[in-house]
Amino acid sequence: AAGGGGGGVPSGTGSPEGAVTAPVGSLFLQTDGDPSGVLWVKESGTGSTGWNRVLTLDANSAPTGALSIPTLRILAGEPADYPPAGFPFPPETPLIFISPTEIVYAYWYPDDGFGNPYHDIIATEPRGGGGGGATGGSAVLDFGAAPGSSVAEVTVTGQTGILVGSRPRAWVQGSTADHNEYEHSRILPGRVGVGVSDIVAGVGFTICAETEMRLTGLVAVKWEWQ
Repeated sequence: AAGGGGGGVPSGTGSPEGAVTAPVGSLFLQTDGDPSGVLWVKESGTGSTGWNRVLTLDANSAPTGALSIPTLRILAGEPADYPPAGFPFPPETPLIFISPTEIVYAYWYPDDGFGNPYHDIIATEPRGGGGGGATGGSAVLDFGAAPGSSVAEVTVTGQTGILVGSRPRAWVQGSTADHNEYEHSRILPGRVGVGVSDIVAGVGFTICAETEMRLTGLVAVKWEWQ
């Protein structure tokens, strides 16, 4: 059943799918769900269907009580490199930034050790994969055996519909034998920059990764293009 939600976001118990009527782009906070299902976004339809669970934080990547409704903050747009000093949230407040192209999960901290407030970004997911004509998949980056490397790349092929003007994206997500799911969701996204280059029409593209530290082993990534 739906109820009132903080900040104008409706909340209630149970899934909104088939129960809450709202326009596309609406949000719903589920107060009795597990952490991975507390936030829903209406992705399609005009009635009560088309809701998609989008919050993928798990218990390992959240401070105690971080996902309770009073402390979760949902903001429009994308996080700034340095948020305003007057950002009115206590330390370790979990934040969700929702823009037209992506969803960013982060924590707010008032001091990075140099007097600057900052967002600790733990995961980024593209929007639109649930019905916007996007094609997606997964791949693995190999940073090699010790002492490892600061760069890695993998080529994605078999994309017969991709064009030079298509918009591919890639991000760290998943788990491998070398790095577990906690590392992929909590540690690696903030330390490994992932990008896409060398689009070949009818074939695919290359996913490139770079980090200031040396990594070893395999790192899982997800990719998507439209």
